[in-house]
Amino acid sequence: MPDINVSNETFERFKNLATPFEDTPESLLIKLMNKFEGNQFQEHHSENPKNKEIISLSPNDLSKLRHTKLLAAKFGDIKPNKCYWNSIAQLALTKVLDKTGGDVYELQRVSGANVTPGRKIDEGYTFIASHNFSCQGVNAINAAGIVIRCAEFLECDVYLEFAWHIKDEAHKPGKRASIQYPIT
Repeated sequence: MPDINVSNETFERFKNLATPFEDTPESLLIKLMNKFEGNQFQEHHSENPKNKEIISLSPNDLSKLRHTKLLAAKFGDIKPNKCYWNSIAQLALTKVLDKTGGDVYELQRVSGANVTPGRKIDEGYTFIASHNFSCQGVNAINAAGIVIRCAEFLECDVYLEFAWHIKDEAHKPGKRASIQYPIT
């Protein structure tokens, strides 16, 4: 793992951007890179009005979500506090946990997510204090899968709107798309 040397002043600025008890240096760097890449998407998007079209994907097309940024999301009638793939997955997980009476093992069976009772904050886990469980962070493909499986279990609607980063590896670089469940 490479070391990065910065001045004390730069490091203090960096620390001030972090959310206490949530961000690690790596998670903060990822947020900053996502924000920067999102701004690049906005600049590219505004230059080409034809990009305003939102492509509709099926919940069966989750493999196409590689290199995406979540722009808007709704699970039932609830929007996540933060618009990240892991935030919508965490929201869905809490709703299933409410329905199962707090049974984390049933939550794991229903969602396919890596969850554990209580507090675990290593190995990419985030502690969800309101429900006293921890879930492991996932990529966009896995987050969307968790959300769809939770929605199937709860029989609720899901709306996910996202944009592909401008990268050759992305399915449709710079384009926007949405997935709705159930399919309308």
